[in-house]
Amino acid sequence: MIEVKTFAKKLLSRKQRILCVGLSKSGTTTFMEACKTLGYRHRSMGFDHAFVNRRMLPIYFAALRYESFDDYPWFFLYRYIDQHFPRTKFVLTVRSSTEVWYNSICRHHLRTRGNLNRAFGLGDPVSQKRHFYSFYENHNEAVREYFRGDPRFLELCWEDGNSWELLCDFLERPVPQVRFPHANKSPDIEELS
Repeated sequence: MIEVKTFAKKLLSRKQRILCVGLSKSGTTTFMEACKTLGYRHRSMGFDHAFVNRRMLPIYFAALRYESFDDYPWFFLYRYIDQHFPRTKFVLTVRSSTEVWYNSICRHHLRTRGNLNRAFGLGDPVSQKRHFYSFYENHNEAVREYFRGDPRFLELCWEDGNSWELLCDFLERPVPQVRFPHANKSPDIEELS
């Protein structure tokens, strides 16, 4: 039987962890697909109940088991992950503007009947534009401030052409010989009518 300490050390010594701290609809699915292509064991979403109830043990064990993470509640956990897994690298995915992000979150809200927005307590984006703008901008600025000057931090905007070269250079991985996976593009609002 393997001792718990030995097992934990083995898991902690695995390859580099990478956490996407960009909000939902900021290119997180593209981040996930890129990480999977690079061979990372990826975890997206989940652990809502544990996060809301501040039960961090399931989150800690998931962070031991997987190597890359994105979406809710992971984008809120950067301080926790940094404290417990100090070798982690962090990527802030952003959209080309707050307006572009806001329009994407509105389309998502209409398509899913608001499940995502309720998950992290934001409500209906269509009727709360100012609140959503502030939430997005404040989150991004808090992340930038926390990691200011830290070489383990990278900000990417897929719409600006950031792709394999920047990500792979940051992760010290070879660039794959496959097309970059721009994933989960939202339909236009007219297509949802």
